[in-house]
Amino acid sequence: MARVTAFIGLSATTPLPAFVNTVTKDIADIDLFDSMRKKHMDELHEAMEQLYREVAATSAKKRRQARDRQAKSKAVQLQQFEIGNFVLVGQVSRQGNK
Repeated sequence: MARVTAFIGLSATTPLPAFVNTVTKDIADIDLFDSMRKKHMDELHEAMEQLYREVAATSAKKRRQARDRQAKSKAVQLQQFEIGNFVLVGQVSRQGNK
C-alpha cells in the first residue's frame, strides 16, 4: 500500500503491473487486487474516523469535567459567623513606626 494512499487517500500508481507466484508460476494482474485494496482502505478510513470521534468525545468530556471542577473550587465561599464567635480584627494605625 502506498503511503500517499494511506495518509491522504490519493491513488498511487504501482511499479509492478502483475504478481507472479513462484510456486505455481501463475500471473495475477494488479487490477484483481484493486477492489480488495479499496475495500480495506475504506474500512480503515471508517475505523479511523470512528476512533477520531471517540477520542474527540472523550477529550471534550474530560475538558468539561476539568472546567466544572475548577469552577467549583474557585468559587467564593463566604465564612459563616455566628453571634458569640471570636473574630480577629486588624486596624491600620495612622502613626508611622520609623
